[in-house]
Amino acid sequence: MNYLFQNLFGKLRLSDPWNYKVPVLITVTYIVMLLGYIPFFIAFKYFGLSLITIIGIAGYAYLLNDWADIKKDAAASKPNAMAALPVSARISLLLIFFVLALLPWFFFPYNFQNICLLGFELLLFLLYAAPPFRLKEMPLAGILTDALYAHALPALLAALTFFEIAEISHNNKIHLMVLLNLPFLVSLTGWQFFLGIRNILLHQLQDIDNDLVSATRTFATRFGKDITRKWLVYFALPAELIFLIAFFVCLSYYSFIFPAAYLLFAFYLFITKGNMALSIRRFCYIFLDDFYMDWFPLAALVALMIVDWRFVFLFLGHVCLFRNILKQHFKKLLIRN
Repeated sequence: MNYLFQNLFGKLRLSDPWNYKVPVLITVTYIVMLLGYIPFFIAFKYFGLSLITIIGIAGYAYLLNDWADIKKDAAASKPNAMAALPVSARISLLLIFFVLALLPWFFFPYNFQNICLLGFELLLFLLYAAPPFRLKEMPLAGILTDALYAHALPALLAALTFFEIAEISHNNKIHLMVLLNLPFLVSLTGWQFFLGIRNILLHQLQDIDNDLVSATRTFATRFGKDITRKWLVYFALPAELIFLIAFFVCLSYYSFIFPAAYLLFAFYLFITKGNMALSIRRFCYIFLDDFYMDWFPLAALVALMIVDWRFVFLFLGHVCLFRNILKQHFKKLLIRN
């Protein structure tokens, strides 16, 4: 049992979703807490439940994907911790994370559309990774499915669920909330969808040599580096930026904090990075992903604290649990001292 837990956040790569996906997704819940005027204690309760289901869904998806990739990774001499585990241990881990994914939904307020989205999300994991479907090896279907299940659907599901929480917490007095926030939902989903396409294209470009060795069919191996880069530069990245700007416009109606946070972030980059040479990859990681993960959640929490000071406890919890700019500087101070 100790062996299993030692592998969870290391060899099983579960630190990847925790550091790179969970901070952005949990920020969606913070923002809807703000838009829906969700009271602090109700928000804190559902924040905890959200963490549980996010951990369960992310763990289930990653482990299922690694299990399905064992042969391909072996052919490319790529490490895969699931390969070292007996089948019984793999099944046990999948069941644990599957239960974690579903358990909070016995406590969340839910409706038909949310349950359908959750079921579709879990179905896409299987269709993407497992034979005979293996959509990840279908060039176009693979990148679209990855963008849906890893980014767009979770963000939309989180937003709709917390709008439902907002309605219930106000005795259904804002039953038009979802309709009134339709531009918010469209821009959020579009931003996350094209962010997902951008991410998977960057990942496939990075892994193209391994994928060629293991005969893994991806968009990059099918169409080559040049066409993949063109899709990235002329389609995915511009679409991500357009929907991101639209999302910020929606948020600006509720708080000036969000555009101000990006201006502060840009100033911070100017001071710390200087005149650095930028590739497309570095631009995406530094000017976009670093803001999404390190600054954006804190901006949302500051906006919440302005409404209700008690959200400072959620702010401190986020700082302790996830990667963020404050934690990074605190670690640097510890190292220097």
